[in-house]
Amino acid sequence: MFLDNIPFPSAAEAVASLVGFQLSRPEWRPSRSSETGENIGERWRGRRVPSPGSGAWRYLCRVRWIPTGVVRQAIREGVLREGPFGSMWAALVDSDGHVVGWEERGPDWRGFSTRGSKVLSGSDRAMPLAFASQKPRSTR
Repeated sequence: MFLDNIPFPSAAEAVASLVGFQLSRPEWRPSRSSETGENIGERWRGRRVPSPGSGAWRYLCRVRWIPTGVVRQAIREGVLREGPFGSMWAALVDSDGHVVGWEERGPDWRGFSTRGSKVLSGSDRAMPLAFASQKPRSTR
């Protein structure tokens, strides 16, 4: 891919042909949210709020070093949820206050909500949580 400056699918086919392997494409299946008809807001409301000791709480306070007061304020404002596998979801809301997507962060994961949208206008107050620095640097 890098040597010939070609897209990954073409590079994968070229490498497969070198060893006599026939690539197959997986059958497309709709995602969970499109099968159930859930919208972004329903998916958001279906997640638990982090609590002391939960996976998201430990990730934010112990791994990312976010002060508990900041986490509690985000919970009060309704912009923080518990994600899977010890991750957290930080909401992005539009100017009307509706959740339109969320940043997903965890010990081994970074992502964004499926079919969510990133907004530049409105109240995207959860962004500092998602991008806050990790352990503070030494002052030495």
